[in-house]
Order: sequence, then C-alpha cells, then structure tokens
Amino acid sequence: MDVKIRKAQSNLVSAGVGILVFAVWSVVRTTVFYFSGEGTLLDSVPEDARTNLLIRITVIIMLVIVTLVDLLFRVNISRSAIAEGKGIKKKNGYLVCAMFLVLVYSAAIAIYAAGAIGKINDIELLKMETLITLIVDSTSLYMLLLMIVSAFRLRKLLRQKKTGAQTAV
Repeated sequence: MDVKIRKAQSNLVSAGVGILVFAVWSVVRTTVFYFSGEGTLLDSVPEDARTNLLIRITVIIMLVIVTLVDLLFRVNISRSAIAEGKGIKKKNGYLVCAMFLVLVYSAAIAIYAAGAIGKINDIELLKMETLITLIVDSTSLYMLLLMIVSAFRLRKLLRQKKTGAQTAV
C-alpha cells in the first residue's frame, strides 16, 4: 500500500508542477497575443477611439488584472497540490478550483476544435497557433485531471491505511 501512496503523491506533485508551468505559459501566451497585433482587445473599440490614450491604458490595466488573477488562481492550485503530495494536509478548496478549470478548459477546447473543424477547408485560416493552443490546452486539461484523480486516490489510500492500522491494533 505504501508504494501506491508514494505513486499517488508523486503524481500529485508532478501534476502540480505541470499546472505551474502552464500558468506561466498562460501569462506568456496572453502577453504575446496582446502585443502581436493580431486580434487584440482593442478590436472591439471603435476606430476613432483607439487612439485615445485613456482607453489604451484601461485595456492594458484590465488585461494585466485578469492575467494576474488567472496566474494566482493556478499558482494556488499548483502549490496546494504539491503540498498535499508532500504530505501536508490540504482542504478541498483547491480541488473545487481545479474542477472549475477543467470545465473552462473543456469548453475552450470544444470551441477551438469547432473553429478548427469549420476552417479545415481553408488551410490558410487554420493557423498553427490554433493547433498549438489545442495541444497545450489539452495537455493542461490532462494535468488538471491527473491532479484531481491523484488527490482523491491519495486521500482514499491514506484513509484505508489509517483504518487498517486502527483495526490491526
């Protein structure tokens, strides 16, 4: 049973590190997307107002705030998973947050996949960044699912070990 516990702990730590890497990737991707000039947040702002410095500053501040909240959200999940994998007791809050991210990633992957399938006849519109986003988001979804399953498995194994030790005494 100890081998199974160590494996679940190792999986939990590995998934936590993976989620942390994808959190950093999310910040990089958002920054590159904004500054690449293709499809920025300013596209929804009327052309004559785009030159307004206040609007530009407001959009950048909103982007920074949303990106930081997303980063902190993922870092919290990651740190909690790593801590639990190392044997520090954690509450269920990070698992609820992870399940929320699973729903978000599932929806995002479905939207990207539907968009890619719709553009499959026009190869020029099917950009490499769409395929990369699908692959990265799918991998991130896998990490989240691995983390959730490992956390539940670890908790179950620890309960079994505890009750088994109590009944043996």
